[in-house]
Amino acid sequence: MALLWGRKGGVFKRWPLFELRSLFSKHLKALAHHHSNGDRYYGERQLSFDETPLFNVKKKIHRPNTSMRLLLLPCIAPPLDLDYDFEMDGQDYSDEVNSYGYDESYSEEEKGVDVRAEEFIAKFYEQIKLQRQNEGEMEQTGDEFMEAILYVNGVRRVLPHGLAHMTLLEYLRDLGLTGTKLGCGEGGCGACTVMVSSYDRELNRCVHYAVNACLAPLYSVEGMHVISIEGVGHRKLGLHPLQESLASSHGSQCGFCTPGFIMSMYALLRSNKNSPCEEEIEECLAGNLCRCTGYRPIVDAFRVFAKTNDALYSGLSSLSLQDGLSICPSTGKPCSCGSTTTNEAATCNDARFQPISYSDIDGAKYTEKELIFPPELLMRKLAPLKLRGKGGLIWYRPVRLQYLLDLKAKHPDAKLVVGNTEVGIEMRLKKLQYRVLISVAQVPELNTVNVNDNGVEVGSALRLSELLRLFRTVVKERPAHETSACKAFIEQLKWFAGTQIRNVACIGGNICTASPISDLNPLWMASRAEFRIINCNGDIRSIPAKDFFRGYRKVDMESNEILLSVFLPWTRPLEYVKEFKQAHRRDDDIAIVNGGMRVFLEERGQELCVSDVTIAFGGVGEVSLCARKTEEFLIGKNWNRGLLQDSLKVIQSDVLIKEDSPGGMVEFRKSLTLSFFFKFFLWVSHHIHDIKPTIETFPSSHMSAMQSFSRQCRIGRQDYETVKQGTSIGLPEVHLSARMQVTGEAEYTDDTPVPPNTLHAALVLSQMPHARILSIDDSDTKYSPGFAGLFLAKDVPADNMIGPVVADEELFATDVVTCVGQVIGVVVADTHENAKTAAGKVKVEYEELPAILSIKEAIDAKSFHPNTEKRLTKGDVELCFRSGNCDRIIEGEVQMGGQEHFYMEPHGSLVWTIDGGNEVHMLSSTQDPHRHQNYVSRVLGLPMSKVVCKTKRIGGGFGGKETRSGFIAAAASVPSYLLNRPVKLILDRDVDMMISGHRHSFIGKYKVGFTNEGKILAYDLEIYNNGGNSLDLSSAILKIAMFHSDNVYEIPHVRITGSVCFTNFPSNTAFRGFGGPQGMLITENWIQRIAAELDRSPEEIKEMNFQVEGSMTHYSQYLQHCTLHQLWKELKVSCNFLKARSEVNEFNSHNRWKKRGVAMIPTKFGVSFTKKFMNQAGALVHVYTDGTVLVTHGGVEMGQGLHTKVAQVAASAFNIPLSSVFVSETSTDKVPNASPTAASVSSDMYGAAVLDACEQIKAQMEPVASKLNTNSFAELAGACYFQRIDLSAHGFHIVPDIGYDWISGKGNPFRYYTYGAAFAEVEIDTLTGDFQTRTVDIILDLGYSLNPAIDIGQIEGAFVQGLGWVALEELKWGDAAHKWIKPGNLLTCGPGNYKIPTINDIPFNFKVSLLKGNPNSKGIHSSKAVGEPPFFLASSVFFAIKDAIRAARAEMGLSNKWFPLDTPATPERIRMACFDEFTSPFYTTMDSEGVLMPLVHEHLMMPWNDLRKGDCCGLLEAISTGYYCKSCDFFVHKKCGESSEFIKHPSHPDHTLQLRSEGCNNCNLCGRRISDLFYRCDLCDFDVDLYCAKYPPPEVLDIPETHHHKLNLHKELIEFNCDAKCGKITGAEFPYGVLLPVFHEHLMMPWNDLRKGDCCQSLESDTDGFYCKSCDFFVHKKCGESFEFIKHPSHPDYSLELRSHPIESCNLCGRWEDDNTIQHFSHKEHYLRLHVNGVLCDDNKRCRACTHPICLQSFYSCMDCDFILHQNCAGFLRMKWHVLHNERLTLVTNETKVFWCDACSRISNGFRYQHGNMTFDVWCGSISEPFVHPSHSDHPLYYTLPDGEISCNGCNQSCYYVLRCIEDDCRFSLCFKCATIPQVVKHRVDDHPLSLCYGEKASGKFWCDICERETNPETWFYTCKDHRASLHTKCVLGDCSQIMPKSTIKSWVRSFEVVLNNSISRPYCYWCQLRCIFPNILKTVGTSDEYYCSLRCLQKRESVSGVEEARLLKRKLK
Repeated sequence: MALLWGRKGGVFKRWPLFELRSLFSKHLKALAHHHSNGDRYYGERQLSFDETPLFNVKKKIHRPNTSMRLLLLPCIAPPLDLDYDFEMDGQDYSDEVNSYGYDESYSEEEKGVDVRAEEFIAKFYEQIKLQRQNEGEMEQTGDEFMEAILYVNGVRRVLPHGLAHMTLLEYLRDLGLTGTKLGCGEGGCGACTVMVSSYDRELNRCVHYAVNACLAPLYSVEGMHVISIEGVGHRKLGLHPLQESLASSHGSQCGFCTPGFIMSMYALLRSNKNSPCEEEIEECLAGNLCRCTGYRPIVDAFRVFAKTNDALYSGLSSLSLQDGLSICPSTGKPCSCGSTTTNEAATCNDARFQPISYSDIDGAKYTEKELIFPPELLMRKLAPLKLRGKGGLIWYRPVRLQYLLDLKAKHPDAKLVVGNTEVGIEMRLKKLQYRVLISVAQVPELNTVNVNDNGVEVGSALRLSELLRLFRTVVKERPAHETSACKAFIEQLKWFAGTQIRNVACIGGNICTASPISDLNPLWMASRAEFRIINCNGDIRSIPAKDFFRGYRKVDMESNEILLSVFLPWTRPLEYVKEFKQAHRRDDDIAIVNGGMRVFLEERGQELCVSDVTIAFGGVGEVSLCARKTEEFLIGKNWNRGLLQDSLKVIQSDVLIKEDSPGGMVEFRKSLTLSFFFKFFLWVSHHIHDIKPTIETFPSSHMSAMQSFSRQCRIGRQDYETVKQGTSIGLPEVHLSARMQVTGEAEYTDDTPVPPNTLHAALVLSQMPHARILSIDDSDTKYSPGFAGLFLAKDVPADNMIGPVVADEELFATDVVTCVGQVIGVVVADTHENAKTAAGKVKVEYEELPAILSIKEAIDAKSFHPNTEKRLTKGDVELCFRSGNCDRIIEGEVQMGGQEHFYMEPHGSLVWTIDGGNEVHMLSSTQDPHRHQNYVSRVLGLPMSKVVCKTKRIGGGFGGKETRSGFIAAAASVPSYLLNRPVKLILDRDVDMMISGHRHSFIGKYKVGFTNEGKILAYDLEIYNNGGNSLDLSSAILKIAMFHSDNVYEIPHVRITGSVCFTNFPSNTAFRGFGGPQGMLITENWIQRIAAELDRSPEEIKEMNFQVEGSMTHYSQYLQHCTLHQLWKELKVSCNFLKARSEVNEFNSHNRWKKRGVAMIPTKFGVSFTKKFMNQAGALVHVYTDGTVLVTHGGVEMGQGLHTKVAQVAASAFNIPLSSVFVSETSTDKVPNASPTAASVSSDMYGAAVLDACEQIKAQMEPVASKLNTNSFAELAGACYFQRIDLSAHGFHIVPDIGYDWISGKGNPFRYYTYGAAFAEVEIDTLTGDFQTRTVDIILDLGYSLNPAIDIGQIEGAFVQGLGWVALEELKWGDAAHKWIKPGNLLTCGPGNYKIPTINDIPFNFKVSLLKGNPNSKGIHSSKAVGEPPFFLASSVFFAIKDAIRAARAEMGLSNKWFPLDTPATPERIRMACFDEFTSPFYTTMDSEGVLMPLVHEHLMMPWNDLRKGDCCGLLEAISTGYYCKSCDFFVHKKCGESSEFIKHPSHPDHTLQLRSEGCNNCNLCGRRISDLFYRCDLCDFDVDLYCAKYPPPEVLDIPETHHHKLNLHKELIEFNCDAKCGKITGAEFPYGVLLPVFHEHLMMPWNDLRKGDCCQSLESDTDGFYCKSCDFFVHKKCGESFEFIKHPSHPDYSLELRSHPIESCNLCGRWEDDNTIQHFSHKEHYLRLHVNGVLCDDNKRCRACTHPICLQSFYSCMDCDFILHQNCAGFLRMKWHVLHNERLTLVTNETKVFWCDACSRISNGFRYQHGNMTFDVWCGSISEPFVHPSHSDHPLYYTLPDGEISCNGCNQSCYYVLRCIEDDCRFSLCFKCATIPQVVKHRVDDHPLSLCYGEKASGKFWCDICERETNPETWFYTCKDHRASLHTKCVLGDCSQIMPKSTIKSWVRSFEVVLNNSISRPYCYWCQLRCIFPNILKTVGTSDEYYCSLRCLQKRESVSGVEEARLLKRKLK
């Protein structure tokens, strides 16, 4: 027998090529032959031959130039020309081999003798084992350990030292196995899934399981076999059935996540002896995320591998089926797919997908080509490891407990790891550094399992998946009463992380991490578990689980101790354990609150008494904790319904969560503690009812509270017609790249092999939301390993400004950063990790600036991007509201959160230079290669013709890679260009999510008028979106939202205004829908509200207001081919809506705590780019002589099937098979100037462009085709070639009949509309807020679909993505609502915190239909766009949730009350909106943008701090915190907002009072008129206002130390009078107020208010005081505590008595105390008195702020000095934003120095706005956008970035900074100087005030009376009221009019005094020798005759030399 061997490149290495076990019973001979591809086979399985064999042959063999392939066959092998000298691991085993007869004496006769492989194998490995044991190779020798090996896809790899820091994923990708993807780096997406096989020596079998390679340390899989996607199947050699099924089922779109799904399923199949069930399949996929498909096709593809139960799919037994039929596992219907007759087109052939074999070593096999477990690993003894890594990291792997203890003693701070799921994330994301890691996974003592009569003991290193299997086994084998705790753990572990995490995470790691939100720790505590701890000396101690956790991530364990095992006792009869958990998402999500509860009951007669109980919670504090007070309260109590209510009250006070607790959601978390206990109580009561039927039970409707949501199997159905056109159009063809994607062969940007000498880049990012950069220190960075350079803004070769529409974004920040994550620079190094390390060492010093951190803050501060305000109108909204036609008018506000794109492939670019740096090429993950080309060209200063961007495919985009990918390529291009080296920049997931922008959050403020019948008449909408720190595409997105704000409804009168908010967040960008869903969601919200107002169904309101054919939209486009009504009718029939509604109502009536809801939602989505120039497309088509076609076009394939559809168009055009068409990569050097792949129009545009090119070629081929009778297209192509016919063409397409004019409001922004409708049914758990989608039915009008399979995939993917937006995905930023997050930082920057839908979130029944028989005449081949229109249909789930909430609220009597629900409808919002007795103590619901208080107010309110009266109680509280609704100006005190709904009041003890609002009666207690909130008794009509309800005063006060008589309460007004009729009562503090009889006759409350006191009429800095509510009377505390009689030094003869009503002025200062006196912050030392209009001041009286004359304006003058202010100037804001300076300016009032205004270039010495080096006078500084000037009142003016100097319409001079009208036909501009010229002035030449004239009043020419020159009527001038004067503005004002007279200014070394030029003679100017005509002139200090008429003359004078001055003086004297 010849041993198998192979070589590559003449170097021999190790490789065992035979399968030992499967060939034991066969005769083994080897056949070796040469083959050119150098691959190997296992059986018939081909493997990569990149490593060489186990046995090294020293002597001669056949050595061809090519590598060798070996094929194992059970046959006789011919003799090989070789000498049998063998080596293994450096040892010579020739003697051993030859001793068994395998030497050169192998005779010809022996060739025919069968030799059993078993004998040789057994003896050979026995000899090897003995030999190595004898030599001690397997044992530890000091610190030296055995060689570390790993098998990867059957190839033996030796793991070198120094890689302890490396993950398995990094290692695989470095090997070139790029099918395993890096998606998130934290084990949350599953893209990196591989299968690991290891040999379990205890069980004598192999275990196969899926792991996340991104978390698995490389050395943790030492001695194991890793199979990646490349080891499963290959496109060239044959696909695995799994891969084939997924590809043919259309389960791969972008393909980035596909290998991960394949590997998860592959591991499940290999590890199961029998076919798994459907629930197991969906459970194993829970750790994998997909953003494209919607999961349904993946489920269908894998379902065919499940074992089927016919009864599961139908009521038929398999015996009742006809012969040859079985139940199809895919469709659930009888079919022949399981019969012997095969259908090649079917993917559900049951026989095809059954395991063909199974063994304990190799697991299940589904094909002969499966990889086996390497034999070497079976024989290899486990040995310890000591290996090192980067940064001094040491990796230990002990294999005995004692050695582990020794290591722990030596390294007490070492981290123990098994799966690295916690430590790995800490080291990667939290940047924690650990020096020593000890892998304890292979320590046998920590993996023990001991089941005995007392319980079960498990080792601390036991993996969670093994624990789950153990408990499931135990539950089957042990009595039911013993396994209550085990069942609880089973249920909790089902939702614990993903399968890949459970497969490696261990029990001890989860316990010792001591996470406050651990899912298992509360259960260990509740289950009486004991933790057994061992120290380094071997001493063991036990500690109860409930006493183990000491604090935040602190446990009762010393540094020399480890957790040895966990003991779980069996539960006893009448002992019950239950688990609880609520998270944002069921699958793979951390808990918001979790819990474990146990109760042990004892019988006492007929009652059951609580003997022992444990109530444990997680997520309510810094550690998992027990509710000790509640436990103590429960023990000894009888178990009955009365106990429940009392216990809930105790829990409420026992479990306390701080208001500022990290994680927020305080009210929700508090309510969950009550809900969990209530569920537990019901669950226990249900179980004991069978034992004690006499015990009081709960109604059957309450039983739904204890029913948990389960994992149900999903069923999908697709209904469409196939309209075939040509050879391929209309057919459901498989995605062209599907087969490459399922094998991992499809390359993405990060997979592409990099050129030699490539550098890797990492970004230096801002850590502040708004700050000034003071310094950048790179001193540490330069010495970082592998560092190659740091590049900042100063290094950018050309333009540092970029932007898709407006270049308002810096590539690298220069002076100021405006968001966290803004790019400051880029670092390049030799590796990705080194680049990140170096970037982290760059130190940036900041000066923090004020930041705007929410859309509401931006609205309040009027922080908008310039020129973004837009308006759409139809009809007359105001007239309609006033006309009385509207029976009802509603107003409200809708808020929508943002959404992360979460494309599976992060942003990335590879940039390199060619031709010595003359050209730049790049490979980018982008939707818009043209923009990348443009950005790089702009940044580098190269012509675009020298920049090429290529994109093969991208792993998802959804709009996020349309514009935001551009700066990634631009940043990488700078170092690449400057260093002339390739640079690769791939963003980590957390960085990508933080800096690349999201879907825009929106706020819509609506006002809608409608009739009582439900007809909508008028709609007024203000809509705002959060643009972030740059404009990007926000303006276009706002426009689309405005266009879609009518959805499908006919509204006669519409007015929509919109603005883009500037905030200090990263710029938001395009996302699927592009603003349309936000606009439509606002509309659907008020549609639902109208229905609630009218008590009708929303569907009725919708149908009544549907648009029809020919309807005109509010943007003047008419509807054509409207299929809305047909769709709606078909959907109602398809979903049987009336029956569904009836069944939901029936369900709700029988279930108190589970509610269902239904909703139907229509949509109308406009298709096109709204910018006309973007509606163009190009393509390039080549036909080759073999008849194949190459297509290149400008679109990008990102999973949407664009290339497939384009290929179908080309194939059908040429009438050739689809396989003959190949679509090449997108490249800017093939198709130039391409529009981005966006707006759902790519199939239309690029398909039409390709069709145009094909038609051109066909036209050129036509003459040849007509002459020749060719049999094929190939023959025709060849013939044309010989006839010299051009077989290449460039196609081009422009979208016709499109364009919109925003000025006139006319045009067609859209080519056509895609209509759709959806029905959804959901079920919610009202106690937790959890929900599941039961049914979804979608119908969409797509005309004649180009590819119905791809289109349906797009519909399902868009719907599930939309489901995430409306119900799951919540962005959490550091803002006012999330104070525990660092300001401006994004918490949800990875899958750990940001939750997209998983496979468990899709509907149970998912039906998608395409409307039949409606071709689209405006689309290619009668098709319609599909990418974005279905997205909004997911809102049907949102409104179904609202419908279910409405049913829950109806139980509390709130069925008809409208309630808001913002998106996303998270469990928190759902739970708190349901409102019941468990939420009423804390019903305030925190939202990401505000607070929901349904009992108090209908709208969302912001947390607020305001010293004002509350609209709740009418009082002015001392503590000013509360909640505020801006839209209604409604303020609620915090303590009022937290009032209970029901109270018992001592004044009305017989009945319960309920909280109400909008009162109109008087309080029965105090007699006052009720303001808003009050409590009412419905039985007695007894009302108590909120104040009296909270502070009920006693009838009688008896306080001897305060007053010697009793005081009786007078209820008319809350005051206490003395029965003894005492005269004056000294100031007394009572429990319910303060009595200050000298000041006021009523009782007053201690108060805090920033207001003038009614005592002294001054505004005190100390705001404490006393307040009388009935009189609105406020007294300062220090005044109220004044003595009644005092002696004053100004009047020493008599005492002064304190009085309350001053009549005369003060004899001391003469002041009257009235409202006309103020104290201004600019003049705090004196009081100012107001002088109203009518006082005409002369020019000497000038305002100190603006320095202009007072004239006729109202002003404040100081009563003690000459300080004077205009009344308007007194109101200037102290802090302000300015259009020229994107920072907050501060008003400076305490300096009088002269300054130049940076806006208008005037000099002034008045008040000024200043920030840094920027200074503005108060008039320029007060300008804000939009700016309206009387000279141009029709349109507002805006500041725009200057393109150069622009002529001002006021002064006709060219200016750089101007305010411009942005209307298209208007070119009006004003410089800042003209914009701030006073409208009215007073001048000595005229007695009348002069008004500014804008030229329109001038008739003819006038002369200026000051300069006696002609005035130009086209420029502005001043005129008096009779137009008798026409004065130049300059003559009236001069050029130093804003300098106060008597001031001095310095110029060089001389000083000049500003004097008033009011003399008759008017002096001559020293320079120009003309009389001074301006009102203010300059005089040289110290002289009597050196005057200057203007600054201009002064400056000229200062600029000349002494000689020139003498010459000029001489000339003047002459």
